[in-house]
Amino acid sequence: PLVPIKKLASIDIKSKYSNKKIKSYVLGTSYFNPSTGISEEGYKYKRLKLDNIQEITYDGNGNPVQNIPPYSFDYDMTNTMPSKVSSSDFYGYNNGTNSTAELLPDLAFFNYLNKAPYKNYGMTVNYPYNGVMRFTNVNYITTNILKKVTYPTGARTELEYESNTFSNQFIPTPQQALSANKDISLSHRGTEPGNSQFMVSTLFKLTKPENIKFYNTIYDGYMGPQYPEVHYEPYAMWDCKIKFIKRKMVNGQPVESIFKQWTIDVGGPTFEQTHSRIWDEEVSVPYDDDPTVEYYVRVENPLQYRSNDGMHRAIVSTRFRYYDDTNIDKSVSYGNGVRIRSIKNYENNTLLSHKEYSYSGGKLIYKFEPLNLIKGATYKSQPMYVSGGCFIENVSVFNDLSVNSSDFGISGSEPLCYQYKYDGRNRLVEKKLPGKGWEYMIYNIFTTIKII
Repeated sequence: PLVPIKKLASIDIKSKYSNKKIKSYVLGTSYFNPSTGISEEGYKYKRLKLDNIQEITYDGNGNPVQNIPPYSFDYDMTNTMPSKVSSSDFYGYNNGTNSTAELLPDLAFFNYLNKAPYKNYGMTVNYPYNGVMRFTNVNYITTNILKKVTYPTGARTELEYESNTFSNQFIPTPQQALSANKDISLSHRGTEPGNSQFMVSTLFKLTKPENIKFYNTIYDGYMGPQYPEVHYEPYAMWDCKIKFIKRKMVNGQPVESIFKQWTIDVGGPTFEQTHSRIWDEEVSVPYDDDPTVEYYVRVENPLQYRSNDGMHRAIVSTRFRYYDDTNIDKSVSYGNGVRIRSIKNYENNTLLSHKEYSYSGGKLIYKFEPLNLIKGATYKSQPMYVSGGCFIENVSVFNDLSVNSSDFGISGSEPLCYQYKYDGRNRLVEKKLPGKGWEYMIYNIFTTIKII
């Protein structure tokens, strides 16, 4: 049987001598998310809400006397609090992602598989899992937070909040994380305005060496012998191309060169059997310091579609992805809780006082470092076997990654405190400040030497 969860109902003050109640504070409660189905859903969604506190006094016979209104509380209900196991930023606040998956974070923003020590040189980059967005969204961080207190006198206090900020390390917002990971698609089915035989992406710049992942397809539309009108012969598809083009200015004129091109590179009989050419590859682009250099992708489809082909299944398409955070402001980051922005006090709906608060110099004490590298991890996929009288065993050696959800720049594995150690003569010999390493003091007759 389910054990009911208890909640605080009241605080009673009793006489030391008669044991009768002198005063009580009764807590009126409800739930932020009252509508739930099974008990498991109730556990995930229901959160207790303090609606009011009623002060009660008693007469000499112990009878309650309730003659004043309660203290009442209002909360920010603009957004609905999600399940306790979803839509949470790194610090436990709602970030509005409406995710239903696990809480392992998506860290692709940091492009870590292309950076030391996680980079696998000479190998195609594939992120090991698809995590969920755990970055702070300032539009959701105040969900269900206390915003107004109404007193028994009718006066009230209104509170406004904002996200904490810090500038000593950068953690993006969801919008910044999404904008850094470029994901562009072009699909040409012969239906472009003006019957254009090509389409192009917008121009973009690269400010550092970049790996661009391409997913390209040239498909002849084949759906089976019962739909001959949508299928095109190889000779009609030869001029279909996908081009990755580099452009720069020379003597005031644009000069273009094909950096990479994809076209049908198999014989007609082979293409007629497979009906498509599909490329899934990564293109490494070195950095060019010429400020006029730009890139774009061009899809060419000169196919003349039949008049009775209403589907236009034959297609030339590309999807390319790359990472670029150069236009993202990294001077300030948001998260790790909220702070008060303003306090307003009212009496009879008249504003009595208004205080605005400003903050600067916020720092995240510990380093945001959720990834750990396990070097030299091994994996044995097949049992040992004998070949030619020799024992053969296949073992893969690789770098493994682990995600440490307990260290997102809040406290790390160490206490958030100042630590000091002294020698037998009561002299300071070791000192550690939050977020820094140990400092060691060595004394001689004349001076003190500090070693960090």
